[in-house]
Amino acid sequence: MKMKADNSVFDTNERPFNWRRAVALTLHELRVAGMLKGTTVVLIGSYAHGVPTARSDVDILVLVPRRYDRRKITAPRSVHMQCQETETFRERAEQGDDYAISALRFGRILYDPTKRWTSLRDECALSRWPDWREKMRYAARRVRFGDALLEAGDIDAAAEEYLLAATQIGRALLLRKHNYPLSRPQLGSQLKAADEGPLAESFETLMSKHLDSAQLRALSSRLHEMVLTSASS
Repeated sequence: MKMKADNSVFDTNERPFNWRRAVALTLHELRVAGMLKGTTVVLIGSYAHGVPTARSDVDILVLVPRRYDRRKITAPRSVHMQCQETETFRERAEQGDDYAISALRFGRILYDPTKRWTSLRDECALSRWPDWREKMRYAARRVRFGDALLEAGDIDAAAEEYLLAATQIGRALLLRKHNYPLSRPQLGSQLKAADEGPLAESFETLMSKHLDSAQLRALSSRLHEMVLTSASS
């Protein structure tokens, strides 16, 4: 898959963000921590899809053979590193967990000397379709949390919760239609193509604009309605 050029994302100082260097620093940190032996490292998320935006972190999944000491690892700036025991990840994939299956389907190997990732992908990637209802239940919790934050006056945090909820609702609706959701930057286009225009509009509004409390309340009502509608369908 073709990746974006290094200057596709900028840091707060408007300098080109070199995601490849961020990956190299992450591998260095894992090596220094003595965690590379038997470990699989995979690029996931928008960088793996080749569609990062200015809001994108470099998402890296690290599968370790056994329990590890979280205090050993310091992820470089702009890197979101998820460490997980390999067997736990395998169980999630076998149970139809959306995160695990998406990683297996679309992840790009960064370090895998034992070929464990290829084996996991062959075993689990198509084993079970994720449960869209579980994503709706999660979305409902995020909307309620966003409502509480908005009531407390934390508008920015509320907006983030509503964006997370809209993302999960979108993924749920696509999964229900048997369309596998891609990364967040691609979600709006996928929703439009799947005739989910109202949600696509709400999602893109949350992605692109700084909203005031009245606008967020209106979006909250829409998200609540979408969750309730899905529950009765």
